[in-house]
Amino acid sequence: MTHAHRHVFATWALAQPGARIEDVSRLLGHSTVRVTQDLYISPDGDLYERFYRATA
Repeated sequence: MTHAHRHVFATWALAQPGARIEDVSRLLGHSTVRVTQDLYISPDGDLYERFYRATA
């Protein structure tokens, strides 16, 4: 799998309702969840709103 495919998969997977970053991180083979966060989650768009709704 190329880097571009991994990025597309990770971005798609993290956007799914009920997606757990821990699961996506494991599927990608990252050593820690922090690696996944740093690479694929950026504080833009509606990220904060989605997080708030998911944890409210």
